[in-house]
Amino acid sequence: MDQKGRGRVLRHVRQHSNHQACIVQELEQWVATLRDQFGLADDRYLFSLPGESDLTSEKLATAMKQCCVRMGIKSELVSCHSLRFGGATMLAASGLPYYIIAYYGGWSENSQTLPLYTQPGREAASKVSAAMAKEAGNGLADTFIRDYVQMHHRLARTNGGSHTSH
Repeated sequence: MDQKGRGRVLRHVRQHSNHQACIVQELEQWVATLRDQFGLADDRYLFSLPGESDLTSEKLATAMKQCCVRMGIKSELVSCHSLRFGGATMLAASGLPYYIIAYYGGWSENSQTLPLYTQPGREAASKVSAAMAKEAGNGLADTFIRDYVQMHHRLARTNGGSHTSH
C-alpha cells in the first residue's frame, strides 16, 4: 500500500542480460512458485502463503534484520525504510533523473525530501574526482591561488598595509 492506502502498479520491462537481476523474471518465478508449490489462487496478494498471514512491514523488517545479523551488519541500522532509501540511491547512482526516481519511489516530482534520499554512486564520485584532477592538471588550482594572493596583496595596499588574516 502507498501512503494513501491505495497501492499502485509500476511498469517494468524484462531485461534479457544474464549478468543482471531482472525484477520481471524474479516476480514471474515467485508467482509460479506460489501457484505450483502452494496452490495460491490468482486473486491472492503477491506476498502471501496459504495458512500464513499476509506479509506486513513488521514481518519484512524482522526478516531484514535477521539477514543483517547473519551477514554481520548492525541490524538496528536497517528497517523497511532502508529499501526506499537504497532504491532511490541506486536509481540516482545509475544516472536516472529525479522525476523517474520520484515516480518509482512514490514521491511528488517537486519533493523537497527526495534529494535527502539520494547519494552519489561510485561512478558519479569518480567523475567528480576525474574532473577535479583534470582541472588541477590544467593549472586551475594554481591560477586560483595566484589570483587570490594578488587580490589579497591589492587589498592590503588599499587598506594602507593593514589586513586581516582568514
